[in-house]
Amino acid sequence: MSQQGNLFLIKNNEVTKVAERIISEESFPIPKLMVFNPAKNEYQIITTYEYGPSNTKADVYRMQKGKLVKIFGVMGDQGVRISKSVIYQDWKKYRNEGGWDKVIAVYSWDNKKQKFIASSVKP
Repeated sequence: MSQQGNLFLIKNNEVTKVAERIISEESFPIPKLMVFNPAKNEYQIITTYEYGPSNTKADVYRMQKGKLVKIFGVMGDQGVRISKSVIYQDWKKYRNEGGWDKVIAVYSWDNKKQKFIASSVKP
């Protein structure tokens, strides 16, 4: 990932731009790039970056037919966390009478379907 927020794949001395604008707002932590292993023999790349007031964006990429392709994206207005092989999206569920409650959506990799599935939503 470049300082300008571009993600590149370098394969066989060939450079391909995969994504751009992976940039956290000023005063927020720098974007993170990590290797994710949600299932045996399945490796993916996750980028996370933050912007105000408290939003976190996460995008997941995997190799498909020799190209790095975005397969999942999620934004949490209270954050996005990755633990083991699960992605947690923390967000605000607004009440009709005012205020909000924190809700957590849980996404797990389904190896048979080859995609992330919302496995639960926890109030």
